Amino acid sequence: MVNRSVLVVDLCGGLAALACLTVGGWYGWLNPDASGPMLDTMQATVNHQQAELVRARGRLTQQEVILQETRAEAESRGQLPSTTALEKDLGAIVALAQRHRLTVQQVSPLPAVNYPGILEQRYSIDARGSFADWIAFLRAFEGDEFWVDITHVRLASDRATGTTESAPTAQMILSFFSAVQEVGRGAKT
Repeated sequence: MVNRSVLVVDLCGGLAALACLTVGGWYGWLNPDASGPMLDTMQATVNHQQAELVRARGRLTQQEVILQETRAEAESRGQLPSTTALEKDLGAIVALAQRHRLTVQQVSPLPAVNYPGILEQRYSIDARGSFADWIAFLRAFEGDEFWVDITHVRLASDRATGTTESAPTAQMILSFFSAVQEVGRGAKT
C-alpha cells in the first residue's frame, strides 16, 4: 500500500503547480495591465475591418446600381427579336418612304441568308424621288427603331433615258434580322 504521506506530498505538489500555472496565466494572458495594449490592438483591427466591410458593401451597392442601369439601357435599346414582323416593318418602311415623297415602284424578296444564330431576310426596294427627299427618308429611317439595315443603295439618274426630271431612281437592299431559334438538338430553323 502507498504511504499516505507520499500521497499528501504529491497532492500538495500538484496543487502548488496548479496555483503557479493559474498565477502565470493571469499575468501572461488575462492580466489587464499586460493584455490591455494587445486587446486595444485587436479591437482597433476589428474596427478597421468592420469599416472596410461597410466600404466594400457600399462599393458593391454602387456596382449593383450600375449593373441595373446598364441592363435597363440594354433592354431599352432592344434585343435582336426572335422573329421579325416582316409585313408590318416593310409596310412601315414603305409608308415612311411615301411620307418623304418617294414613289415606291417595286418591292421584291431576295434569298435569306443564315449566319450562326442570326437569320437575315433581304428585300429589294426600287423607288423614285429627289436627292433631298432621299436624304430626308434616310435620316428618318436611321432615327426609327427597326431591326433593319440598308445594306446596299444604288442611285441612278435619268440622264441615260434622256429625260430632264431630277428624280433619280434608287434601289435599296433592306436586311431584316432575327435570332435563329434552336429546335431540338442542334437543328436550326
